[in-house]
Amino acid sequence: MNNSKKPKPSTRGVAKLVTSTSRNTVSSMVFHMDEQHQLEHVAQCVMVDTIILAMSHVDPKLKNSYGRLDQSDDDDNEFEFDPDSAWGKADMRNGAGKQSLRIRKGLIKKRGSTAYPEIKIEGSYAAHAQGHNVVSSADVRMLSYAMLRAVNSKYPLVVPVERKLAIAQGGDIRIERIDVTLLMQLPKGMSTGDFINAVSFALFALGLPVDVYPRETVSFDAHSQSNSMKLYDKYKENESKRKPCWSESPNADRLKQIARDYVRVEFVFRKKYFLGLAELGGELPTPAWFTKERLAQMVLKVMERLRLHQRLKSRLSPHDLNEIPRPYRSTLALWQNGDDLDMHMSKLTRAGHRKYLLENHSIDIACAPPSVFELIDLAEALSPANFVPIPDDVRTDPTLFYGEDINQTIDRFERFIASQEKVA
Repeated sequence: MNNSKKPKPSTRGVAKLVTSTSRNTVSSMVFHMDEQHQLEHVAQCVMVDTIILAMSHVDPKLKNSYGRLDQSDDDDNEFEFDPDSAWGKADMRNGAGKQSLRIRKGLIKKRGSTAYPEIKIEGSYAAHAQGHNVVSSADVRMLSYAMLRAVNSKYPLVVPVERKLAIAQGGDIRIERIDVTLLMQLPKGMSTGDFINAVSFALFALGLPVDVYPRETVSFDAHSQSNSMKLYDKYKENESKRKPCWSESPNADRLKQIARDYVRVEFVFRKKYFLGLAELGGELPTPAWFTKERLAQMVLKVMERLRLHQRLKSRLSPHDLNEIPRPYRSTLALWQNGDDLDMHMSKLTRAGHRKYLLENHSIDIACAPPSVFELIDLAEALSPANFVPIPDDVRTDPTLFYGEDINQTIDRFERFIASQEKVA
């Protein structure tokens, strides 16, 4: 979203934030957990919303807006829709009547090979099955298979059971886009709008490519063809709609509470991102590639970019500060608190302390001090440690959360195939 077309940003909440544009400040982003624990934590918190998947060599009958001219001997040629066109499109709606899945069919032509039909399905199976996407599963194999199963129920794909098995196992189809979402807890005492405004202004000050809608959304690198990140107010987004997603839910109050209590963080990974990964060798991934741990790794790499080559830093903790000998400790404490060092020491002393701290601790007190968000570092406020998993009472409530064991589907197909082989 281009903020030039939006209302003037509110400054509410911005007074609580002091930004920094320094390249060298104090320490790297602090998450209060080691890398392995951090990965495990995020893996327990990830959810998957929108997916775009491609399946080749299937030719369902879809509506199309492509036509042909009737080549008759009449003077007036008639235009009619072509039911046998290789191109087509269709939409599917959830129980509340909202569009949840989009299907597109086309003909793929590659040099040196015969053209073949392909379908692409885009949408959120959580929104399709649950009627909302406030929370969702992170099982990409299950979600991809369920999307195809839903399409097949209305537009038969006509595939053999062996191929159905391969899809349930996470193979055969390719993922072109995946949106990974998480719930992030707010700094104590701050509203979602204040937090989004503060983060927006901080990222603007750092010169980042940011789009903002005041008090509702801030997007980082939103126009990237590879990947992007967005923080937004899920509650306000839904309340602004004519028919909020939770309007049909028997437990609407619980969904509203989740949307109000947490900031929604969304990471979008597009086709170009996957084609650029060396481990995929220029190919698009299958659903089986997306384990929860891999989704967490993808998220953490984007979060790492927010460190801006060490421009966005944390203050030293009291423990780390005590590790620095006097008198440099006092100088560093004054600097990271934003005090004017010229009021406390001579230029010669300051130059000597700067040299020591730079050479021994990689801290440059000639730069601006670290970003501070009230008593909370901005880096700490955006830490992956602040992601939270789906609450247990929500995950176990079938009216709020859809999940199924894809391994049971796999077992069923394997038993069927084995029985057919015995008969043969």
